[in-house]
Amino acid sequence: METIRQILDIAAQESAANPACRCNDVAPDQRGDSVLERDFWYQLDKTTVRWHGAIDQFQIGRYRVDCMIDCGGTSVVIELDGKAFHNALDDEVRDTELLKSVGAIVRVPYWAISRFPDATFKVLGTWFPRLQKRGSHIYAITKDEFTKEYHGQLEEGSHEAAYFLESVESGYQVYDINQNSATIGPASAFSGRSELFSRVWVQYGQNAPATLDRLYARLNCPKANSIRRSVA
Repeated sequence: METIRQILDIAAQESAANPACRCNDVAPDQRGDSVLERDFWYQLDKTTVRWHGAIDQFQIGRYRVDCMIDCGGTSVVIELDGKAFHNALDDEVRDTELLKSVGAIVRVPYWAISRFPDATFKVLGTWFPRLQKRGSHIYAITKDEFTKEYHGQLEEGSHEAAYFLESVESGYQVYDINQNSATIGPASAFSGRSELFSRVWVQYGQNAPATLDRLYARLNCPKANSIRRSVA
């Protein structure tokens, strides 16, 4: 049986071998340069490994990206498209260059983060499992799940259908996802009653190991051993 002194010695050795994750030291309201970016970091805090291996305003070549995250060894850039000067042509040129150095670029619009954060992170977590939120998040459901229930209510009559839609409109976030894009919105958008959609999409590139090396050098946090210690 180990003595208290032996247990403390073992704990000290483990602590020295597995330094605490420093990625979680900076609060969300000190990250990014906009309300939208801070909202994203608050949501990221609820994911499986919180902010480990994630950095805001990271320079890659001649471009500065909103956020870059190590997703299981894949460097993933998150661009939060809430800026008035957002330009699709400029984005295409920018993304083409960035994809030579990163594994993926995900573009997330303002409405997705501000109005439908659970559904947005359901989508992100499907593409990159480390971005899954802790807990079940039952308020985000797929289009197929919603449609099945919606049509079931329709069969009972228009009054029941209307009541059903009113009850889920404020509480549920619905999403439809494929390999490269997703549509996110309220229940009414998937029942034909509105066109209030947000679209999130991903492009895949070349995963350059040096990019992640620079990321961890900036964070002053080791790649290995820190993920386990950052899970809350």
